[in-house]
Amino acid sequence: MKVSIIALKLKVLVNMAMMKKCFMLVLFCCFLCSFIVTSSAGDTLRANQTIENNETIVSAGDEFELGFFSPGSSKNRYLSIRYKKAGQAIVWVANRDAPLTDVSGTLVLSSEGTLKISKGTNSTIWSSNSSYSIKNPVAQLLKTGNLVIRAGDDPDAGNYLWQSFDFPDNTLLPGMKLGKKIAKNSSTARDWSCRSWKSSDDPSPGNFQVDLDISGYPQIFLLNGSVRYFRTGPWNGVRLSGVPTSGPNDVFVSQFVLNEHEIYYKYELVSSSMLTRAIIEPDGRVIRYTWTDQSNVWEQYIFLQADYCDVYAHCGAYGSCNIDKPSRCECLEGYQPKNLTSWSRLNFTEGCVPVTKFNCSTRDNFVKQLNKKLPDTRTSQYNFSLDLKACQKKCREDCSCTAYANTDISGKGSGCLLWFGDLIDIRDQGQSAQDFYVRFAASGSGTNSRSRARRIALMTWKSYNEDRLSELIDASILESSDQDEVFRVIAIGLLCVQQYPEDRPTMSSVMKMLTSNITLPRPKQPGFFTERKLEEADTSHSMLCLSSSNHSITTLAPR
Repeated sequence: MKVSIIALKLKVLVNMAMMKKCFMLVLFCCFLCSFIVTSSAGDTLRANQTIENNETIVSAGDEFELGFFSPGSSKNRYLSIRYKKAGQAIVWVANRDAPLTDVSGTLVLSSEGTLKISKGTNSTIWSSNSSYSIKNPVAQLLKTGNLVIRAGDDPDAGNYLWQSFDFPDNTLLPGMKLGKKIAKNSSTARDWSCRSWKSSDDPSPGNFQVDLDISGYPQIFLLNGSVRYFRTGPWNGVRLSGVPTSGPNDVFVSQFVLNEHEIYYKYELVSSSMLTRAIIEPDGRVIRYTWTDQSNVWEQYIFLQADYCDVYAHCGAYGSCNIDKPSRCECLEGYQPKNLTSWSRLNFTEGCVPVTKFNCSTRDNFVKQLNKKLPDTRTSQYNFSLDLKACQKKCREDCSCTAYANTDISGKGSGCLLWFGDLIDIRDQGQSAQDFYVRFAASGSGTNSRSRARRIALMTWKSYNEDRLSELIDASILESSDQDEVFRVIAIGLLCVQQYPEDRPTMSSVMKMLTSNITLPRPKQPGFFTERKLEEADTSHSMLCLSSSNHSITTLAPR
């Protein structure tokens, strides 16, 4: 009897142990299934499947993930694509204009092939609009970071009903297009442009936008609202002409496509193992970042805007910006400041004008501009079949043509680019720049001599004020003469060609300056007319009062 009772107890204990193990196994399986659903459900979403808070789909290679995330310190939720490991940087936001304020958001793929974000039960706050529907749709997050909707049984991998790459955010990833898809049907036309976030916590559209302008020869602009802020210059067969860093390098390869259906710029990585992205920051800076595994951070690789000379049209029409010069702006050869007073006060907005007006003569000349950014091409025309010689001929025959250049500088150069109207947004770029040719008018010898004298006087005065007089003087003169005496003679000459007669010295004063060491006033801007402006003349400071200490120079070299 006792043996039977003991055996029964043992059997009960064994059964309890087995039940406990089974319970733990079931619990573990439930936990595992739950983990699989919430953290990764492959890279695909099928019809009527959903993604809710804390659920994601992950691209092949675990590079990108799609789910509901909160950027920065925001508590709002957005359906976003982000890097899964590389700092979890967000690269695309669906509902950037309609944030979710709680965790009630749900993404569903409809049976017709439309992605919808719903808040609560029935309220749709965002959807992927498509011009037609498909059967057996799937939404897939590609390893490029592109979210696409396609037919599940379609063998054509590029035949997408909809894709996130057609609707860029503030980020341009490798393979994304920046430009236009041209179509008669507005539903199939595309405007691939990037817009900044309002802040790092708010992905709603900010003030800055990068857009491809296709009026004239296409070029990319950075806009602040409707105001042009920066210009890349046109593609020249090698790079964006105003962005030297867009040329061949070890990180990415730039591409530009221009045909009757599409006009766009994009870049592709040289090595798929590298991670890089270009982003418009909320303050308008355009920066390319690269990921470094060693430090686990996104490092700034390239700034699109290099310096102050990259501000659009800083020097006005026919003006060129040089960041290494104190005044920054100078007129192109054959041109002079439109307003000398404003120019001398470093206000360059009025730009420059031709020294001699064009007379539509076939004798008009062209000056080769070396190492400068190509001017704004919005009013340009182009012809890929013409060479540079034919391009010059075409420009010379049209009086409204102001400049010309090749469209493609690869190889020996080809194509023809013609400018009409003012030349705007030019800067010095060093040896990487493309040459172009600017028109200036032919004239009679007398007029030409006067124009040359004006240019020399203005150039000398500018060099004097910028402490660069020695650059104008032949080295043999400086070697054989006293430098202070040479500078003094030049300063006296500048005093004699000041704009207002009241400021110019008399002949007796000039003789006194040449034969003594009296202190000289600083020369004012040169002028070439005899207009009197007595209200501005101050005889107490004029050249007739050479002993005045006001506005004087204490050394003979310019300051």
